[in-house]
Amino acid sequence: MASTATPEPVPAPAPAARAPQRVTLVISSLEMGGAERVMTELANHWVTLGWTITIIHYSPPSKPPAYPLDPRISVVPLGLHRESHSPVSAVRNNVHRIRAVRRAIRETRPEVVLSFMANVITMLATLGLGVPVLVSEHRGPRGELSLPWSILREVTYRRAVFVVMLTHSALAHLSPTLRRRGRVVPNPLPSSFLAREVRVEPTEGAMAAGPVIMGLGRLGPEKGFDLLIRAFARITGEWPTARLVIWGEGDERRNLEALVAELGLGGQVSLPGTTPVPEDELLAATVFVLSSRKEGLPMALIEAMALGRAVVACDCDHGPRDIITDGVDGLLVPPEDVDALADAIGGLLRDDARRASLARGAMAVRERFTIEAVSSRWEALFREAVRR
Repeated sequence: MASTATPEPVPAPAPAARAPQRVTLVISSLEMGGAERVMTELANHWVTLGWTITIIHYSPPSKPPAYPLDPRISVVPLGLHRESHSPVSAVRNNVHRIRAVRRAIRETRPEVVLSFMANVITMLATLGLGVPVLVSEHRGPRGELSLPWSILREVTYRRAVFVVMLTHSALAHLSPTLRRRGRVVPNPLPSSFLAREVRVEPTEGAMAAGPVIMGLGRLGPEKGFDLLIRAFARITGEWPTARLVIWGEGDERRNLEALVAELGLGGQVSLPGTTPVPEDELLAATVFVLSSRKEGLPMALIEAMALGRAVVACDCDHGPRDIITDGVDGLLVPPEDVDALADAIGGLLRDDARRASLARGAMAVRERFTIEAVSSRWEALFREAVRR
């Protein structure tokens, strides 16, 4: 006989946490740079979802953003870049920054705050405001911070809902306390790269004018462009028509130019400065090289791969190994190994078929790093932050 017992009522599913409608982003500047470009891309995407987006940054109002921003985004320039000539002035300047950022955040009435590269100040500025804060680290956890700032980072990040790293290898280096709050979200490819129709060029006669080896990034010691120049010097005997082009600007320019002169490479190596349209320049590369001593998540590498370039990267901490499968979509060489770097570049120049195969494999990053894929991960974190 069938049971006549009244079935237990099935509880209604809990409503899904909604996405926030008011998001405030904090960053030190909107000048040219990787983190600045990423924040711009995300902000432009989120405002199309109907969200209210505000960007607070430290630069003066007279400094326009380096990358196009949707006019629906509110931009609050605070003019907080001040020189600190002593420990006392440094403390005074940072107290001023904390107060100004706090005032600006309160005025935006955000449901969630996301900080890029202004994280300690943002965490201190939001004390007691009752708003969930996420911090995004674009440097490795062992970034170049003084001991006081390292301590402040460790302490203040404990108040963040999430500490977001670019790679799993970077996440693993957080302290155990912060690792429990840690999440991984990579950077998206700029939309201008995905809009390009890319085709791996035929290899026959492709290098008639001489191969182009290319690097791109800030001219700083961490990018290892001195290693790239020395590696290039070792292949010029076999490739006398080869050229090395390094795009970027920074404090190492004079040292790099002196090294080029010392090695007698003035006719083959150029450092033309920054470019507003890196995709145009990258398309001219026969081989793209990431020679970095350390990285966060190297966007120049991902961008070159998205454009169907064969790539060689130093297997430094945080980044290249998360992007490249060695021998499938690029080549990894030991960090700071000039001989290995030269061998890898020369090997690709000699082997047209392998260079083309790696270039075709590299283009898979176009699916892995779309703005939609990356944004969905941020949106999930925002919903969880609001729920908490």
